[in-house]
Amino acid sequence: MNIAPLTCRLCLSLLFISVVSGCRSLPEKPANTADDNRYPTTTEDETLTPDATAPPENTPRFPIDTLYSLLVAEVAASRRQYDTTIDHYVEQSKETGDKSIIIRATRITQFLRAHQDSIDMGQLWLEQDPKNREALTTVANGHIELQQPLKALDYTEQLIENYQSGSTSSSTEPSSSKDEINNSVPDGGALVETLANYSRKSSPKTLSTLIQRIQQLSDTHPTLTGIKVGLSTLYQAADQNDLARDWIDRALAQEPSRTTAIIQDVRLLQSTQQNELALSKLEQYVTNSPNNHRIRLVYARLLSQSNIPLAYAQFTRLSEQAPQQLDLRFSRALLATELEKMNVALPLFESLLAEKHQTDSVNFYLGHIYDFQEDSDTALNYYLAVKQGNNYLPTQYRIAKIHLNNHQVEKAQLLFSNLHQQLPDKTEQLYTDEASLLVKHEANTEALTLLNKAITLFPDNPALRYERATVYERQDSLALMEKDFRYVLTQDPSNIAALNGLGYLLTIRTTRYDEAHHLISKALELSPDDASIIDSMGWVLFKKGHTEEAITHLQEAYAQFPDPEVAAHLSEALWVNGDHDAAKAILQESLKNNPDAEEILDTLQRLGITL
Repeated sequence: MNIAPLTCRLCLSLLFISVVSGCRSLPEKPANTADDNRYPTTTEDETLTPDATAPPENTPRFPIDTLYSLLVAEVAASRRQYDTTIDHYVEQSKETGDKSIIIRATRITQFLRAHQDSIDMGQLWLEQDPKNREALTTVANGHIELQQPLKALDYTEQLIENYQSGSTSSSTEPSSSKDEINNSVPDGGALVETLANYSRKSSPKTLSTLIQRIQQLSDTHPTLTGIKVGLSTLYQAADQNDLARDWIDRALAQEPSRTTAIIQDVRLLQSTQQNELALSKLEQYVTNSPNNHRIRLVYARLLSQSNIPLAYAQFTRLSEQAPQQLDLRFSRALLATELEKMNVALPLFESLLAEKHQTDSVNFYLGHIYDFQEDSDTALNYYLAVKQGNNYLPTQYRIAKIHLNNHQVEKAQLLFSNLHQQLPDKTEQLYTDEASLLVKHEANTEALTLLNKAITLFPDNPALRYERATVYERQDSLALMEKDFRYVLTQDPSNIAALNGLGYLLTIRTTRYDEAHHLISKALELSPDDASIIDSMGWVLFKKGHTEEAITHLQEAYAQFPDPEVAAHLSEALWVNGDHDAAKAILQESLKNNPDAEEILDTLQRLGITL
């Protein structure tokens, strides 16, 4: 290839600008799923000065083939063809041994999370500059990502020794970026924290070795708080919570405001079932440091387990502080949905869909919102856009439910038929779920046909037997109903659903009250706080003539679960017991919330009650 001298000089200048200026030509850094401190908190564009992009006076003379290969790599990066970029830079680093190319290759491979390549390039860098902090950190990070903690610790130890002894990288590193890059690389203590976090699922032998070696580091370098935090994490992973507590207390005593130490303290409290204390501490931390994003995020996540309104308030603040963080916006939208703040959730999810963020999940929740608002056509459009992910099956069930609500049983059946072909390993679950939907929508003939087929394949599935018993009861086939329940109880005498189901149906369909009472009593003994079982107990006691005792149970059930059926039972017991005003009040309240409830309307008519 014959290239004119001027063209060569221009190519050379362009190449050197590319090599020296870091990852400027690459797009936004891929998301790192780990919550750690390994990477600089500033971008290359922020740390490199404008002068760093200008070629130095003594521009190196690269062979034409090298120039061509590296230019191909840069063009590939601009087109997001990252494998090509990596291949060319790794090849030229090995062929030329040029330090500027090696540095560029190291940063690119780390940036693109090509972990083994970043290790290889970092080691090439260390061959020329054995004490370079960025190179040591890169190689350690690569081994951490590849779940090689002991190898990662080798380089972490070197980094700590060099850092504490005041060693710097050699002067051959490009002077325009050396100081800035070194200052942005975290200290060895932070790297120990990350190493420990990634090693929590290591074998007991590996954990023991890591603890022993890192404890020696702590003895030698007691001022590095991160080492103490890392030791606490490792001791917790080794189920030695007392030692984990000792080390995190030391870390907090040394550096009370260290974010990672605070997070490990909370994590340890959670693991020992001290959530209230963890919440109390986090509340104090966010009060004292209102702009600490990471602490507030931990606080918000912990609140979401116990206090949705407060969690929503925290995620709202977080998302407003960092509107570009789409995961925070998504969390806020989820909590708004949970709180039925659909006017807030809807535009948030719509904006996330416009950003193409978690599109399957966002479409699912948009469908849910319109479902909630009883706009089934719009809901169906969003549900149909869900193609994969954890919400795929729940979405299909909701589509089937819409079909059944529209009396389109064949469409629902076709949907499940397709699911059986797509997911052959979930055949039993699909039969169970389809049957449940058909029974719930009183498609009894179709449900019975399906259940007979499914039970032939899975005769010991209690859920299928339960659903078929429900259909038999509707068809007045009480002997067949009882046979299915008895089959389940023969297989599992402590099956709570079967005990309560059979007991309740014997109560409302027969006069075998003593037998029903026995079954329900056993269910209640096994699950004393279940409102449906408490209601069953109240109703069978009422049928047996124990009205006062029945009212006590029915009031407890209604307080937990003010369902129309429970309301009908309680109001009838109160009415029969002479407390007409209380009975009417419950009926009015239930009818207000459920104006078409058949149980309430039937009770009013049967007892001749006028509200």
